[in-house]
Formats: sequence, C-alpha cells, structure tokens
Amino acid sequence: MRKTEFLTFLIVIILLLVLTSIVDAREIALDEWLALGPAHIPAIVFADDNITEQILDNEILDPLSLKPAEGESIGWYPEMTLKWTKSNGTEIELPKSGNTPEIAYITAYISTSRRQNITVNAITPCPAALYLNGEKQDQVSTPGTEEAPNLLTAVVNLHTGKHTVIIKTVNPGGIGTDWNIEVTAYPEFDDSDIYFTTDRREYFTEYHDYIDITNLSSTVISPDGTMTAILLSKRDRETLKSHGWIEVYSSKDGELITRVEMGKSVSSPLFSQVDNDILFFKYDGGLWKCELSTGAVEEVFDGLEGAVKFDISPDAEFIYYTKDGERKVYGKDDYTLQTTLEERLTDWYTARKLYVASLKDGARHELSALGDYEINDFGLSPEGDKIVFTRRIASSGRPYMDTEFWLLSLKTGDYEMLMSRKIPFETRPQNLTLLPGGEYMVYTSASYYTDDPASLPMNLSEVDIWLLNLKTKEEKNLTLNTPFTVDENGGSHGSLFWNKKQKRLYFPVMVGGCNKLYSLDPFKHGTIREESLPCSYIKNISFSDDGRKMVYTSEGLNRTRVAAVYDFKAEKSILIKDPNTGFEDNYELCNYDFWNFENRLGYEIDGWILYPPDFDPEKKYPMIVYYYAGVWMLDESFYYTYQFWAANGYIVYALTPVGAMAHGDDFSAFHVNDWGTEATQDIIEGVSKLVSEKNFIDADKIGCYGGSYGGFTTMDLVTKSDIFACAVSMYGISNIASYWGGGIWGYTYGDIALANSYPWKDKDLFTNKSPLFNADKVKTPLLLLHGLDDVNVPALESDQMFTALRVQDKEVSYVKFKGEGHGIAGKFENYETHREMMLEWFDRYLKGQPEGWDRRFK
Repeated sequence: MRKTEFLTFLIVIILLLVLTSIVDAREIALDEWLALGPAHIPAIVFADDNITEQILDNEILDPLSLKPAEGESIGWYPEMTLKWTKSNGTEIELPKSGNTPEIAYITAYISTSRRQNITVNAITPCPAALYLNGEKQDQVSTPGTEEAPNLLTAVVNLHTGKHTVIIKTVNPGGIGTDWNIEVTAYPEFDDSDIYFTTDRREYFTEYHDYIDITNLSSTVISPDGTMTAILLSKRDRETLKSHGWIEVYSSKDGELITRVEMGKSVSSPLFSQVDNDILFFKYDGGLWKCELSTGAVEEVFDGLEGAVKFDISPDAEFIYYTKDGERKVYGKDDYTLQTTLEERLTDWYTARKLYVASLKDGARHELSALGDYEINDFGLSPEGDKIVFTRRIASSGRPYMDTEFWLLSLKTGDYEMLMSRKIPFETRPQNLTLLPGGEYMVYTSASYYTDDPASLPMNLSEVDIWLLNLKTKEEKNLTLNTPFTVDENGGSHGSLFWNKKQKRLYFPVMVGGCNKLYSLDPFKHGTIREESLPCSYIKNISFSDDGRKMVYTSEGLNRTRVAAVYDFKAEKSILIKDPNTGFEDNYELCNYDFWNFENRLGYEIDGWILYPPDFDPEKKYPMIVYYYAGVWMLDESFYYTYQFWAANGYIVYALTPVGAMAHGDDFSAFHVNDWGTEATQDIIEGVSKLVSEKNFIDADKIGCYGGSYGGFTTMDLVTKSDIFACAVSMYGISNIASYWGGGIWGYTYGDIALANSYPWKDKDLFTNKSPLFNADKVKTPLLLLHGLDDVNVPALESDQMFTALRVQDKEVSYVKFKGEGHGIAGKFENYETHREMMLEWFDRYLKGQPEGWDRRFK
C-alpha cells in the first residue's frame, strides 16, 4: 500500500472511531453562522513553502476579542474592507476564486443551559483551525479530500451561557475539492438546552464578564457650572489590573473637553475656584494639575504619599491636605507591645498631620503636630480664613475615645477647642462645613452621643446633620427622627452643600433602598423637603457655586451607572457620560420587580425579585436569597452578583430585615443586641410568604447567602430553620465573643451592635445567640468562605463553625483564601473564583448539577 493511500485509510478509520464514540450522544448541527471572506491573503515576503501553516499560525485577527455581529466591518488590508455576513444551512460552502491562497473566518455562538463538557467537531477538506472562546483547540495544516476530509475536534468544559466558536480556514489554491465545512456539537447531558446562534448578546452567566463594565466612581462640577469632571476605571481583560483616568465634559451639552490618562490610578479631581483647572493626586504621591485651556498636565509637587483629603483655597493659591506618616509601633521585628485599645485599630492614625502648601511655588507648612491622638476630618471656610478639624483622643468607657472639634485661624494662627463629645468610632463626625460669615458650622455624625441616656436603645449607625454655633457652642440635631439616614459619603468631595442664594442646605439621604436629595433651612424648624429629581438613586453629587446645577450619578437594579447634570432652574437633566454605551450590543440584563411584605411586628420589609432569562411563570425555578441583616440596608444600585445568579437560571430574592438604617429610628433600633432574634425571623417570614404567593418558586430548591454580618445571619438561619436546601456564609461571625475580642473593629462595632453588653455580664447574649453554640441544630449543607488575612472578622470564626459541624458529621465545606482580607477581593481572580464557587455550590444542591463543584476540586 502506498504512503498516501495508507494515510487516507488511517484518516477514515480515525473519523469512524470518533463518530462511533459519539453515536449515542445528542447531535447539534451548526445551522446558522457568520462568515468573513473569503479574502485574498497578501504575499508574505521571504516566506517558506508551507504558506498554509504560516497563515493558520499567524493570528491575523485576535481570536480572544473576536465577537462579531452581522453587518460589522473589518479593515482587512489597505483599501480593502470585509463585512461579516450571515448564512443558514447545515453545510457551509465557500466560493473559491482561483489558484491563489484565500482565508475565511466562520463564527457562531454555542449556548448551553448548564455547565458541562461539550464536544465540537468540524469536518472540512481544507486546512483549518478550530477555536473555542478564543483558545485554539485543534489545527490541520494540510488539505484533505472529499472522501477523507480533515477532522478538527475539541472537548471543552463550558460554563452556562454563550461561547464563541471560530473556524479559521484556508484554501491554499489549486485544490480540486469543494471548500465546505460541517460543524456539530455533542453535549454531555441530553437534558440540557444547547444550540448554535449568531446573536452574540448574552446574560452575565460568568463572573469574569464583570470586568467588561467600566466603573464611574466620582463626579465633580466646576464652580461656575460649565464643566464636569468624572473619574472612571476599568480592568484589563488579560492582566485583570484596574486603572483609572479622568474625563472632563461640557455641562451644557456633554461634549468631551479632555481626557487625563496618567498610566496609574488617580484620585477624584477638584476644580480650581479661579480658572477651572483641575487638580488630583496620583497614588504614588504626586499632586498634578491639568490646564483645561491647553490640555497640558504637570506635576505641582511630589512627596504626598499617604495623602488622605485635600481642598483648595478660594483664591486657588494654596492647597490644604491631611497626610499619614509611618505608624508608631512599640516593640521589635519579632514582637510588638500593645497597651491601649486603639493600638489594635488599623485606621487609628496618630501619624496624620494637617498641611498647607503653595500651589505656585510648593512651600509647605505643617498646621498640626503629632501626639497621642488622631487628626480626622477638616473643613475650610468659604472665605478661606479658617479651618475646623476634629481630633480624637482615647478615653476609658464607651465609646473609648473623645472627639474634639477645633477651630484654627489661618490669619492669626490662633486655635480653640469648640467642644468635646463622646461619639461612636463607627459614625465619627464628617463633612465639616463652615457656613458663610463664620458663625455656624454643620456636619454629619451619629444621631446620638454615647453618653446621652436616650442613645442606649438606639442604633448609633444612624447619621444625622448637626448645627453648631461657634460662638455660643450650642448644637442641634437638624434631622433627628426622620425616616431617612443622611448619606455621609454621598458626594465626591463632601455631602453637605450650602446654597448661598436660597440659604438652604442640600444633602443626599438614604431612604429605603433609594438615594435621594433633600434640603433644609438650618435656622427654621420644619423646613426639610425632598427635592424632585428624575431618578430615585443618586450618588457622587456636586454643586456649582450658585447652586443652579448639580452633577450626580444614577443607576438601577438593571441599569449601570451614568453621570448627568441637573439644572434646577430649567428642571431638566443632561446626560454627561454613560461609560457603558453600547453595552446592550453585547449583554442583556435580567428584569426585576419590587416585593414588600408586612412582618409580624407591623413593619414593612422591602425587597425585590430578579427573574432569569426567558422567565416563564408556569415553570418552577430554584431561588437564591440574599440579605445583610446588619446596620446596612440593601439598595437599588446596580449589583452585578444579582445579575449573575439570575442569568444562571435562578430567581433572586433580596430583602432588608429590621435593624437596618434608612427606614427610621424605630426600625433601625432593632439591631441593637438583636443578633438574629428579629432580623433572622424576617428572612424566614419573607421567604415563606414569597413562596406561598409565587407558584413559580420551587420550595424545595432555595439557597441563601450573606457576607460579614450577613455571614453570621446565614449561620444563624441554618440553626433555626430547614427551609433552605443549602447555604453560604462568606467571612461570617460564628462566636460573638471571639469576634468582639478578636476582630480589629469587634469592640467598636460592638459599641453599636452590642451596646452596653459584655461577655462577662451578658453570657446568654454572647453564647445563646452565637451560631457556634447552636451548631447541633444545623441540618443544611453549609459552605464557608474566608480570607486568611481577614482582620475584620478573623478566619477563626469560620474555623470554629467548620470544626463544630464536622465533629458531628454534618455536611459542611470550608474554602480558605491565602493572602485575602475581608471581602476576598484583594485579587480580582479570588473575588471571581469565590463567586463562581458559590454558583457551583448552589447548582449542586438546587439544580442537582454537582459537576462544576466536583471538577473544581478533583
């Protein structure tokens, strides 16, 4: 037998073996596709004889980024443009133009309803390469024949969702066979929904796709209202590193003025009061200025590593800032000494100073010295002649520190202490704002001081606005007993804005799941009002000097963040920037409805339901329940994880139990010393009512999860109820006493959540309400996730719960992440991985699909 005949015979045998191996599998034929070409291949100078292999090896188009749509064009070669065209049928036939080499790309998307191994075969007599999700799986560089065509095959484990299939094929020229291709796919599971399509739009089925979203994190408007600067950031798909940049727009029409790209992440910018130039920090320690009239960027001065906050004088000649130095540690490399509580806190900055520096020539002066205290926030007067700042000094007894308010005259250098108050560490005074004239100051802080007898039953996480008379030292809570919580972080450079013309104070609030804008007259009672805006969730607000215009960001549960400018006089908004324009060309977002209920105590518990793609109310779906159940409420901002669960076929129910802020003082007061007594019951009650009302929820297939205090809530839930088929606790608390004493902020947060309670005198609270001491009641499979470098909630909390459950032979798994702190978000890879692990855990118990979980740990 001649060599060519033997090779033909061998290829036929291999093909028959492959086809025989999959004869019992369900076959899915490619019946619609996109084609680019055929196109002439430009001559490669000095190329060797095997031009076909070189063409297949060279990535003319980047397969990793190739996700075409019908009608899109590609600049192929000078004066030559190719367009993607759509065709249908089970056999792809490409025209041949002669004896010169040609290339063509065939692309389609394969969709699978579950994670599984999928075999993809491509049969063609021509040389070709097969790619899945941009990765080359197989390549044949020699022509076959009609009787013995080339077989390209790939067996790939695919995530739920859509995946790109690319065939790069070459007609070497002068071959006698037709240029045709047949593509088939074979799923691992016959009950899965799998098909080919040319529609690239997909839902967020993979957590990795989160990096395709551009983040808009800060907005600021110029003093005259004519320009808006925004801070954006995005992760690189390959390195996963995030980088930030600044863009400046016209506030009138949203036209881009300039873009400032420094190569490294930068701070939120500030406009100069005089010439509208912008200043910003680079995080490697330099202060930079962008001259908007020319676009020139220059470093003003360096040496600002550790800078915390900065403000510019009204005449734009000086900058005031705080900067952290090296923290003092007592001891040596092998050991350290602690003698005070505050030395435990990683955010106790006794090395922080207040500075002033000339923007013209860089002269710098210290305005405060170091000592056994912490300089915290500061505010510059509108006239630029005074600074008010806070200093915290450790003390005995709750809240374990005193907060002092100081006023410094920049003209004379005189300074005086205005007052000293016992304010919780967690809700320290911020947004120090001196009103024009220098007689009054407003600021945000806890609703009550710790030494106020009225504070004991209240949740001191509630934030209000206070007014202080600098002369008489009289103070007043301006927003006490309101149904909202003042958003102390609602502005890019402060949350309190004085309107000189109206003589009203504007401020953002959190109310329910919304973020809104309110205003008040600080000198008249009963003047609080909500300002009418075209959206219900705003952040990052900033006002022009005359108060007429405000820049803000807006978003929703299925709408990513945008920046807009609102004109109060014209009563209309102008869109400034949607950083994810064209988003809908690639991704679809799941729909939602609000769903509230009245709990057994008579309080309305708000929440929402997200639906999976192609939702059918006649079908049954598994459900994932999310909560925090601590001081923070869930809000209506865009939260990628909701979309991730829903895209993977789950109903998602998120709710805010009693104890959270933004629902009124009586509602939030339930958090104090509760630790699951009422908040956990709200979750059980809400799930039960939802299931009885919505027939499309499978009552036997419900999972739950939460992180931090929500991780505690997860552990608490599974000791009190068996309504969940599985549960996930992320970096949660299992033993209240060990968290109180071992977590860096255990005792400061305990000053709110465990007000006036201690392990030696309230043993029932610290033991009976701890999941660890109720571990014998757990019947639900539990997944524990924790970062080993977590100092907020130490990994010991998950260690203890894991041990307690395993010694009882209960179903529990524990995944530890090296080098990760609270949130498991230090590396994006770990953040992505632990979210995918959760999906695999839910799939295992709620869908009967253990493959993802099992394969990860094989």
